[in-house]
Amino acid sequence: MKNKKWYETSYRRNLIDMHIPDWDPSFFAQLDPEEYVRMLKTANVDTAYIYTTSCVGLCNFPTKIGKMHEGLRGRDIIREITDGCRREGIRPVLYINMWSKWAYDTYPDWRCVSPEGKGSLEYMWGQPGRYGVLCPNSPYKDYVLGLVRELMDSYETDGLWIDMILWRTMCTCKHCRKRFEEETGYPFPDTINMGDPAFMSYLRKREEWIGEFTDSIRFAVYAKNPDAAVICNSCYHPSVVMGMGLDYADKTEFIAGDANLGIERSFEAKLFNNVAKNHPFEFLCSVMDPALHEHSMLKTEEHLLQLMTSCLAHNGRNGFIDAIDPSGKLNPQVYSHMRKVYDETDKYIPYLETEVSFCADVAIYTNFSCSYSPEDDGTPLRDTLNTPSSHMVAAKSMAERLVEHNIPYDVITPLSLDRLHDFSAILLPEVCVLSDQEVEALRAYVKEGGNLYASGRCAVYDGLGGKTEAGRLADVLGVRLCGRTDEERTFIRPVEGSDLLPGYTEEHPLSCNSWQAIVEVDEDAEVLGRMTLPIVHPKDVTKFASAISDPPGKITSHPSIVSHGYGKGQVFYVATLLENFGGRDHSALFARIVGNLIGETPAFTSDAPHPVEITVYRQKESGRYVINLTNSSLPVLTLADITVRVRIPEEIKAFYSAPDRTEIPYTREGEYVSFFLPRLRVFEMIVAEPEQK
Repeated sequence: MKNKKWYETSYRRNLIDMHIPDWDPSFFAQLDPEEYVRMLKTANVDTAYIYTTSCVGLCNFPTKIGKMHEGLRGRDIIREITDGCRREGIRPVLYINMWSKWAYDTYPDWRCVSPEGKGSLEYMWGQPGRYGVLCPNSPYKDYVLGLVRELMDSYETDGLWIDMILWRTMCTCKHCRKRFEEETGYPFPDTINMGDPAFMSYLRKREEWIGEFTDSIRFAVYAKNPDAAVICNSCYHPSVVMGMGLDYADKTEFIAGDANLGIERSFEAKLFNNVAKNHPFEFLCSVMDPALHEHSMLKTEEHLLQLMTSCLAHNGRNGFIDAIDPSGKLNPQVYSHMRKVYDETDKYIPYLETEVSFCADVAIYTNFSCSYSPEDDGTPLRDTLNTPSSHMVAAKSMAERLVEHNIPYDVITPLSLDRLHDFSAILLPEVCVLSDQEVEALRAYVKEGGNLYASGRCAVYDGLGGKTEAGRLADVLGVRLCGRTDEERTFIRPVEGSDLLPGYTEEHPLSCNSWQAIVEVDEDAEVLGRMTLPIVHPKDVTKFASAISDPPGKITSHPSIVSHGYGKGQVFYVATLLENFGGRDHSALFARIVGNLIGETPAFTSDAPHPVEITVYRQKESGRYVINLTNSSLPVLTLADITVRVRIPEEIKAFYSAPDRTEIPYTREGEYVSFFLPRLRVFEMIVAEPEQK
């Protein structure tokens, strides 16, 4: 058996934020490394991420090239903390932040410059003066490498945890402009256009440059300590403005990040599991309520337990983030609070393994090249911090619909093209960009018997600047894109013979608070729903059909829902982003369509209500099935009378609740076992041990 890496057996991780400036001499004046370590010991932390720099940019160690925090008065607290951690059996991992207000103020030439010509201290997060973001194409890169070499020369560490190694802005500084034009031959783009090779080259170059910067840091670490784990904050993967490409996952020892409880956490966990080079992934979350911006109000123990167990339910490892007081002191209550939660979740450790295979019927396909929404084409290059693409919004909404209906799902990327046949259906939530390789893989998947769901403007772009107006999967979908409605409120009416829209009629169709794509269908495609428009265009201010609503009444022949057979597979196409709508009937329609694609042998079914997410995985080493139920309701509500039915074809020798191994009664019907939970508070882990053949 191979020796395990430390992150495979680390279950109690801690990060203490130290983003403290030094303009006041009292800042850090009371920082006591012994007390710092004592707090970690109170929580029984096994891995400590220790700040050597913060986004303020001041160094918490004696440095020859940067500026040390004045409040430390030359004291090497990193030496004292790391040595103290070693004595207490706590693994020290150094933390370094790529932002630096000090460098931003000291070296203006190093700054990232937004498309509006501003530096980050002028606008970021509506808090001017706090966050200094520097460009890795400037000499700042050499400065960072100098700091890393200082750290690796000075301290014994099990790794380096790198934070904020991303753009955070669509940088248009002179360094980026010069490098882009020299490397591509294109003029620097100032307009968003996914059908423009220059613009798409700019997006790819940003990913390449961040990857190169990351590599330079990794290699500087490995040159001094080949066994160190280099970890990067990867929680910004799906955002174009951050500049992280898929190959970024290969540059970090394991995937780490933070995400909120609920669908965001569910989606990110599944994404991390599928792009990670090594497992398990890591989530870090603030102990403060609701998040890092709060300094003194603690989350309840149940809330922290939800965060811990929702991570375990996806076979990840969770750690907590606290924030130091400006004085340098820590709140002892936080660490006793933390200890209770860690002690509770430690009970599940015997039932965890590093490598697992998740049981899922469908996969949400996400492509980071779907960086913008098609309507952004032709608009000026701009920051998109608060404007996620229509694809990413739809993908996360789709995840919520699937959890709501207890449909087992996963999240895959182009890295998983060889795994498409692991799923009964692949879901494309307005995946507007698909490369030649992706198109051919999806076409082959359906032709060989796979099933597909697609919505909106699917596969219009190739990711290199090419554009196909009708869509690059038109032959598979059975529809050709012709445009979209100007109306932002539309309707879907049933057609005769279709049972997808029970309760709706031609006179009273299903309302969709959105546009629809206008499509032409192939002769062999079946239309299951058609588009109706409001009697009066909602933008027409001169008249209306109802003072409060926009009633339907303009019948069109445009298809809204289309079914198409391709090869041995089946495809459903929906002209609007149905998955975005949280209405009861929209959600039921989406689930009905997906159910038709899955067939009669799902991985599991349940009547668990919406706050509950169920995950099922099989552990590769022991062969055990682990069934997790996580209740994400806040405040926590006790739920009752939940039935779960799971496909476990093997004979079972033990079926019990972890961690106490209480036997769970179950019934078997063919390949399925069913069990009943009379009560669910926060989390339940059920273990099925199959007979060994």
